[in-house]
Amino acid sequence: MYVKNWMKTDVVTASKDDSFYKVAKSMQDMKIRHMPVVDENGKVIGMISDRDVRLASPSAATSLSRGEIGYLLEKITVAEIMNHQLFTVKSDTTIEYASKIMKENKIGALPVIGEDGKIIGIISTIDILEAFYDVMGGSAKSNRLTVQIDDAIGSMAKLTKIISDHVGFIISIVTPYYERENMKREIVIRIQTPDIAATIKDIEENCGEVTANFECNPEGWEKK
Repeated sequence: MYVKNWMKTDVVTASKDDSFYKVAKSMQDMKIRHMPVVDENGKVIGMISDRDVRLASPSAATSLSRGEIGYLLEKITVAEIMNHQLFTVKSDTTIEYASKIMKENKIGALPVIGEDGKIIGIISTIDILEAFYDVMGGSAKSNRLTVQIDDAIGSMAKLTKIISDHVGFIISIVTPYYERENMKREIVIRIQTPDIAATIKDIEENCGEVTANFECNPEGWEKK
């Protein structure tokens, strides 16, 4: 999966000469947490987050009147508060690499730029979570099985063949990459099958151990 599949393209941007008051109000009114800052050619030069807005805002304990606060905030420009340490991605960047950049740098969104450096989208942690939700099978009506199989060549093929033999349809299949014990691999698989009990029985007799079974539907999950 790539950034282009999950990024938002209706990006609201700011100019470095915009007033802090204008940008803060726009972010509040539009309920957005990140706003890229672009130059006159549409190239990204910075980023403003809701955290930057909070840090630049007056304390609630200030003795200034609302009018005085508004006047002062109009004098502050975006260039004075934006984050100049900029991280960007391209539309063909993989989702996992984008999430790596966000995690390592503790940032909540990345501007997406074209070959000319101009902004074409933005991807946030919410978009990454939506991608994860989709990869894991989303809200499709199905059974979510956790299966422990041998970490050996052919084990995955054996598992998928059993499901196929029971006229099963695989919605999603994921195997987390972490340190494994006893040469076993954990498989999280979402399937639709006419007889889940028979499928599980066959898996446990010929392939591995089913350690969890959730019945999933758009309304919620139920452990079986």
